[in-house]
Amino acid sequence: MTILSPTDPARRLGMLCLAGLVVVLPLAHLAAWRSLFMLGVVVCSLGCLWLKDWSDWRCPPLLWAFLLWIVAAFSSLPDGPSRPEVLQLALQEVGKGTLLFYCAYLLALGPGSAVFAYWGSALALALVSGAALVSWGIHGNWVAKGLVPALGDYATSALTLLPLLALPFFKSWRVLLGRWSRPFAMIALVLALAGGVLTMSRSVWLVLAIMLAVLLGLWHGRQLRNWRRGLLWSLVSGGLLLFVALLVARWRGMDLLFFAARKDIYGPVFEHILESPWTGFGYGHESAKAWYLEHMVEPGVFHAHNLLLSYAEQMGVLGLVALFAIFGGLIHRFFKGMDRGGARGLAPAALGVALVVGIFVKNNLDIFFVRHNLLLFFVCAGMLLGLLEGEKARPVGEEQGS
Repeated sequence: MTILSPTDPARRLGMLCLAGLVVVLPLAHLAAWRSLFMLGVVVCSLGCLWLKDWSDWRCPPLLWAFLLWIVAAFSSLPDGPSRPEVLQLALQEVGKGTLLFYCAYLLALGPGSAVFAYWGSALALALVSGAALVSWGIHGNWVAKGLVPALGDYATSALTLLPLLALPFFKSWRVLLGRWSRPFAMIALVLALAGGVLTMSRSVWLVLAIMLAVLLGLWHGRQLRNWRRGLLWSLVSGGLLLFVALLVARWRGMDLLFFAARKDIYGPVFEHILESPWTGFGYGHESAKAWYLEHMVEPGVFHAHNLLLSYAEQMGVLGLVALFAIFGGLIHRFFKGMDRGGARGLAPAALGVALVVGIFVKNNLDIFFVRHNLLLFFVCAGMLLGLLEGEKARPVGEEQGS
């Protein structure tokens, strides 16, 4: 795909809107701003396509996987509890998620896009974490009030934003992002981890350990050609974060690996899936709410609390295939880009793998792959893939920020 000129106003305005969208997505009660920034992203992306040289056109990445997701979602319409509601939800999540992934990917291909991607993510994480800490100081517990999202939403959003926050810790990207990028990243990281502690969530630290282990293992193994050292760093850093997870579990008065409550949910849900294994019960993680009200032992449980079970319940076998196609396709694409683009290309590739693995694990512990967190994931994944493939396509000696 042709790299657009860094002075192209449509692309630069698009990246500014994309950064704004990343800032407002994790924050609560900003639906109007989300819609405004999303509109700007789409319009500017269309402008970029209008200016593109189509002589070297290639099929967009993972098009088959996203088409499969769309087919799976719309194939479940006849079995949904309310077709208009299922259709609306499918358009809001599947339609917007697909559209934003490709917009973010296209815009991030151009030089200078990393500045917008990083600062948008860093500011978003600092704002949502700071708001949560202030709220905790006022109320003494986690209260979803004002800009503060619900506890699980915060944890998922923070983990989704952290990979982009790591860019200035790579020397080749720090030069591009500016001298203040790493100090601000440290501030945002401290705020995010403090918020993670206040969630009292074991999954935050378990997933963070996995993401860091993946990142360090890939970086040391691929860039430094020292897989043994990479494995050592992965074990040490992962072990420390697992120790934090253990402390959080003890703080809550439970064992680190206590998942008995989930077993009580998974068993009945699996039996429910077998009643309609091919098409499911309609798109939407709470599409089978009526069944849960009648059959679930635990009150207040209206979905499977597990991404794999949820997609199987919503869209049947085709939904599971689409899920593996998207997550597996993203990992394959990031791995494929590791051998080209040099050290600067390896950073977004390794961060992309860490993002995909971490979010997949997080949402199989408790599903938050819905609404704004679903959109945020595809925006971040699209930006990282765009940064990676922009580096691969750039002529030797040309700087990303030129």
